[in-house]
Amino acid sequence: MRVHVKVVGPLQQYVKKPKSQWDLQEGTVVNELLNLLGFPEKIRKMPIMILVNMKFCKS
Repeated sequence: MRVHVKVVGPLQQYVKKPKSQWDLQEGTVVNELLNLLGFPEKIRKMPIMILVNMKFCKS
């Protein structure tokens, strides 16, 4: 599936390309996308990101 991503606000400082497109396999989790975008591990392990990842997996 084709995903268009736009990172806004203070999180822009953590990514190389705040606007990008990705072709993702079905079943891709948010953490994998954050990894592709170049987010450091400290951001990926924040409680809010873990919650978003769990919500994303259930839908």
